[in-house]
Amino acid sequence: MTPGRRRTRRPREVAPRRALVLAAGLAERLRPLSLTLPKPLMPLWGRPLLFGHLAALRRWGVRDVVINLHHGAADIVHAVRAEPPDGLRVAFSFEPRILGTGGALRRAEWGLDNQPFWILNADIVAAIDPRPLQRLFARERPLAVLWMHPAAGPRTVVLEGHRVRTFTADRPGTPGTATFCGLHLVSPRLLRNLPTAGPASIIAAYTAAMQSGETVLGAAVPGARWADTGTVPGYLDAHGFTNRRKASLGRNVVVRPGACLDRAVVWDNAFIGARARVHDAVIAAGVHVNGPVSGMVLRADAAGDPRLARAIRALGWSPAVTSVNPFPPRGSDRIFARIQCGSRRAILQCHGTGRPENKRYVACARLLHKLGVRVPAVLLSRPADRLAVVEDVGDRSLLDVLPHVSAARRVQLYTAVLQQAARLHRADHARLRRLGARRIPRFTPAVYRWEHELFAAHVLRNRLAVSPSAARTVLRELAPVARLLRREPAVLIHRDLQSSNVHIHRGETVLLDFQGLRLGAAVYDLASLLYDPYAVNPPDLRDT
Repeated sequence: MTPGRRRTRRPREVAPRRALVLAAGLAERLRPLSLTLPKPLMPLWGRPLLFGHLAALRRWGVRDVVINLHHGAADIVHAVRAEPPDGLRVAFSFEPRILGTGGALRRAEWGLDNQPFWILNADIVAAIDPRPLQRLFARERPLAVLWMHPAAGPRTVVLEGHRVRTFTADRPGTPGTATFCGLHLVSPRLLRNLPTAGPASIIAAYTAAMQSGETVLGAAVPGARWADTGTVPGYLDAHGFTNRRKASLGRNVVVRPGACLDRAVVWDNAFIGARARVHDAVIAAGVHVNGPVSGMVLRADAAGDPRLARAIRALGWSPAVTSVNPFPPRGSDRIFARIQCGSRRAILQCHGTGRPENKRYVACARLLHKLGVRVPAVLLSRPADRLAVVEDVGDRSLLDVLPHVSAARRVQLYTAVLQQAARLHRADHARLRRLGARRIPRFTPAVYRWEHELFAAHVLRNRLAVSPSAARTVLRELAPVARLLRREPAVLIHRDLQSSNVHIHRGETVLLDFQGLRLGAAVYDLASLLYDPYAVNPPDLRDT
């Protein structure tokens, strides 16, 4: 060692004093629940998620926090001012329009300094010791160190040791990939890679910086736990790893004897009746539940859709005590929800403008009822609102029932469905006209081509990953089949007669999803049912 020169040592770990908490998101995956309460204020065992993050940052040595805001900004500001966190100075950065993660950092630059700082997503739940990230940052001096999870989540980040190679793996979930968990330890140098104004992505900034020679590191922390609360399952999972109780109850919640709650989060002022069976569910504030529910449940007057409130009032129900339980999204522009007021239950369905046939649902339901086909009764029709309320025929579809019955019972169930279908197929054109059925569309070459292309895109290419040439071969083979079907007598057919569209309700088979009624070959319905891709039937049952 040269006399007079002292060896400089890098610190064992950096100790950030400032942080940015990203809390401006729209929480679209949690709508309409997030319309009643912004996601950062959703409770985790009775305490807002945001407050848990602020307490953790305080333990890590942070003293100044900037929270970016957009959706629910006033509610978040009011909550923090009503219960200011000890030892933290909190400031807010409001975004009149969403700026993305990179734009949020640029807009909040005034609240940072020339030292490393934390960035934390407000929609995660984390149990982590930050020191491994701090030590790695102090040793390597990268542009950023990102917390990664090697097993949970989508695992789209490719790592080589600690070095991030790409954020978009060609094959997510394979060895060498990890999930970025929404916690960054960042150098102020990152700001050089952000645009001076407008929306921007911080991941895009990292990618550009890596291409310019900067290093971005990712690190898993042994024993750390993470959950993404952006969905109902994720929000429930977060409760599961922080506490082993079956249900989290807010303030002033009434639970009647006999109610059953399992993996449930109940917000303030809710009422859970004796007949309630609450499983895998989030019950919003003030909701009345007295039956089986799962998913998200909220009050009709808090659902954020004026069409819904109008429909509830038209039924003679009170929106304040009517619960709304939206069903998971389907592959169309239709929205379904179970509504309940006391012992009364029904299914509400709304549709967009993307599929003209959705407007035909009520007319088709009434036609089928006249033909003696068992379908849900129409309780309310509001064409101007693109909305209908129909009878609730329960949750037991033929698809759900089949795995639990004998072969003989399967034959009985399928026979009952085919008897319903036969009532459609036997209706001659003159009778259909007498019943008011006009302009029922026919199967045409264009319709068959559309269905074949849909099959090629979703099954051949996406699910089975066949080559383009093989897909074209299949399409060529299907063309003469369509010509054969067009020669068959044209009868009224369901068109989507699959096991998931048949419910078993009080011993009856009830047909659903029939708004695509067309005139076509009766064998089309038989093939849809007996060669159902969701319920695989053995050849002997199909022959029977």
